[in-house]
Amino acid sequence: MKKLFIFSIFALCSLTAGARSMADIWKLMPDSLMPYVDSKHRNEMVDFLHMGLKGDVDNMFESKSTMDTLTSDFIQVRVSEALMIQIKQLPVQNGDSILCVVRTWFGPSKYSSIQLYNENWQPLKQNALGTESLSGMVPKLIVRPEGMDEQTYEEIKSSFDVLLPSASLFADNDNLQLSVDNPELFEEQKAHFNEVKRLIMLKWNGNMFK
Repeated sequence: MKKLFIFSIFALCSLTAGARSMADIWKLMPDSLMPYVDSKHRNEMVDFLHMGLKGDVDNMFESKSTMDTLTSDFIQVRVSEALMIQIKQLPVQNGDSILCVVRTWFGPSKYSSIQLYNENWQPLKQNALGTESLSGMVPKLIVRPEGMDEQTYEEIKSSFDVLLPSASLFADNDNLQLSVDNPELFEEQKAHFNEVKRLIMLKWNGNMFK
């Protein structure tokens, strides 16, 4: 019984020692994936937050990059006024975990990309949305609201020249929210666009967001 207890404690300590924290994962990110903030300044972001300070550092553009959220499984960094990065550690069916990285660019409209990595920052061929691409989700983000006739809906929809998808991760759950925007709307079109665009909330099932 004593031997079993000692073995259990040893196994638990080994698992704890082997588990990487989000801070460690962030520090191990290759410079090629974050060319705007070098490894020294990425380390400083984490250190500042642990000291209760604001997690902002100088970046390569001679402006500030800010880590505003660091939890046990989530990081959010405003790299610049034009770019935000979210990283979520997600459980998978074989008992390991993977990283979902959402990069969102801000301009006249925002748009995003999604990529999965293992904890060594090697990109995975696995698609976060299963067989769908993020751009392939755009038609599902425009819907005819109740009470709008089909002709009006088709006229509104045909007036949108460019539709850009965006995505958001969350610190407190394993969901992914999808939205859509249009950078070329005239002021009088915005009300119509807001009528027909929708948000989609997808849940991580251990293999994909669905």
